[in-house]
Amino acid sequence: MQRIKDKELEPTEWQVDPKTGERFRMIGKIKEYELMVRIDGIEIPQSQLADYHKRKKEAEERRKAEAMEAAKNRPEPKSCPFANGCNTTCKREGCKIFANGKCALATIADASGVEIEEAPAKDNRKCPFSIYGHCKGCALYNKGCAIVRLAASTINK
Repeated sequence: MQRIKDKELEPTEWQVDPKTGERFRMIGKIKEYELMVRIDGIEIPQSQLADYHKRKKEAEERRKAEAMEAAKNRPEPKSCPFANGCNTTCKREGCKIFANGKCALATIADASGVEIEEAPAKDNRKCPFSIYGHCKGCALYNKGCAIVRLAASTINK
């Protein structure tokens, strides 16, 4: 008789109650509803909690990998001559004149179509915006100074 009682008290598989939609299992003649855990503003059945954490971690790792890949494909930042009077790295999206991956002034100068051979730093001339006088790493430099290119395009008109 003892064995029959032990067998009757073993819990059955989880089922869904058609009336309430909640998960339950039978232990003998008692219906035990599954404990719901509230996490991140949603309720999750306790039996699915480990799977929820696993999926959340995988999604976070996927987002990190995508962000790292996007960072690898991002162009090398160029120093901005307008940043606080010294050559510091351009803030990119935070900068008001930064647009579509480069300095907006350089983009306007490129659209003017005036070609120049070298930056204005030749003949011992220094850039008026940079305390260092370097042009190659400047956000405004693209096969020549963007400001000189803009000036040349307006003089020619």
